[in-house]
Amino acid sequence: MTRFWRTLAVAAALNMMAAGVAAAQTVLVRNAPAGETVEVVLNGAPVTSGPVSAEGVAKLSFSLPAEWLASGMDSRVYVDNCERIRRVLVIERNQVVPAAQDGCNRTEITGLYLVRRENTLVVNVAGALPTLLMVKGNFSLKPPSPAPAAPKGLIVYGGGGFSSFADEIGRACGNVTECGGDDAVSIWTGGVSYWITTWLALDGSYLKPSKPTAQGGGSGLEFNSDIDANVFQGGVKIGVPFSRLRIYGTGGVNFHSATTTTTQTLSGATQTIVVDSEGLGWQVGGGIEVWATKWFGLYAEVSKVALEGDALDKTKGEFKDSLSVAMLGGRIRLF
Repeated sequence: MTRFWRTLAVAAALNMMAAGVAAAQTVLVRNAPAGETVEVVLNGAPVTSGPVSAEGVAKLSFSLPAEWLASGMDSRVYVDNCERIRRVLVIERNQVVPAAQDGCNRTEITGLYLVRRENTLVVNVAGALPTLLMVKGNFSLKPPSPAPAAPKGLIVYGGGGFSSFADEIGRACGNVTECGGDDAVSIWTGGVSYWITTWLALDGSYLKPSKPTAQGGGSGLEFNSDIDANVFQGGVKIGVPFSRLRIYGTGGVNFHSATTTTTQTLSGATQTIVVDSEGLGWQVGGGIEVWATKWFGLYAEVSKVALEGDALDKTKGEFKDSLSVAMLGGRIRLF
């Protein structure tokens, strides 16, 4: 039972603290002479005061009367300019406005303002007529940091995704009717780009797809086939930057090195055939990159990679296929 009442008391205390925080309003006076005093008057009664900093800012907190906490208070706002004192008056619209003290010049900030929980009243006293900005929550005088622009320079990247060989199963199966497999495989990449300008880059990369497979048989024949490919790419990127985002197209040539392995069993006899090939092809694609900071970004890219070449053993013909690639990854700017 003691633990229950202790828990209840802590919960009540936290609730009161939360209510106190939620009820807090702030007056932030800016562009006031350093060393002056700012005073806040609520419905005719002074509630808080404080000095103006060397930056010309005074930040003061106060609380609305309890009857206005839930709905907020419709208020008129005035600023008195006195000797060494700036007085901000927040007056409920049905209350009588107290007279200005001798030697003070009063200005009403035109309008009716609903002052609610967690409001910040930003009063700018620069110039002859003060102005008021009403915001919910805190208000920072620091200008927002500009979004990092899509950078120039040397950028390394890496990523992974999915790819599909266009003709691996058909080429492996030939005229065997009972044949199938999986030519949609995972793929990863690594590369480097050098952006000469924000719209033109030289690019080099390495692609490594996992092995597509095919298997089939019939009339005493069974076989399976796979291909182990390595692709090296070089080309250019042409981009259009939009602040931290850059949309780009890419194109160029590639060099592939592939090993096709087929294992077949016919009438109990097993044979393995290995064909190595290499050659030059082309690739084209496009993508989008977004820079979270000036040093790190994310990208998504799709491309078509044509693989063309001859078998190193000239008696075994040519190799011709293509990859459709979809990739996600990250980029790091080195300099």
